[in-house]
Amino acid sequence: MGACLVLQSQAPSCLIVQGAYNKWVLGQEDSADTSVGNAGMDWIESQESPVIQQEQYNLPLDACIAPEAMFRQLVGQWRLERGASSSTTEILLCPSYQNIIGMGPQAIPLILAEMESEGDDPDQWFWALQVLSRDNPVREEDEGNFRAMAGAWFGWARKRYFW
Repeated sequence: MGACLVLQSQAPSCLIVQGAYNKWVLGQEDSADTSVGNAGMDWIESQESPVIQQEQYNLPLDACIAPEAMFRQLVGQWRLERGASSSTTEILLCPSYQNIIGMGPQAIPLILAEMESEGDDPDQWFWALQVLSRDNPVREEDEGNFRAMAGAWFGWARKRYFW
């Protein structure tokens, strides 16, 4: 099964993506959704069926989903997965936390906004920020002090983002 490089001019519309999602993920050959209809079915049929393991990570596969919506969904899943665990390793190895990191650098401002909304009790976002930014503004003496660590990341963000 080969990979397919799609140039921007060849990129499918959201209707085509939805049709592909319905066919390959949901197994619906003929979508009952008339808004999708046969739009782009020739394009869909010309593509090889991708290997999709949605169950493993429970990720939305719709290419049209906004990063903010995906982030919100993953944060909710992460908080359910980790429960009341006190193990930092378990918390950071949750599939949803790893998927947030997998969103790439676009997740940095979303994580910072989430951390800011958490006030004086910031969550375990520091590892994700460090991995995504390839930086660590936290001073050694502040390690373990979540409020001080968050403050260091907010200072870092002010120099790089509209914060």
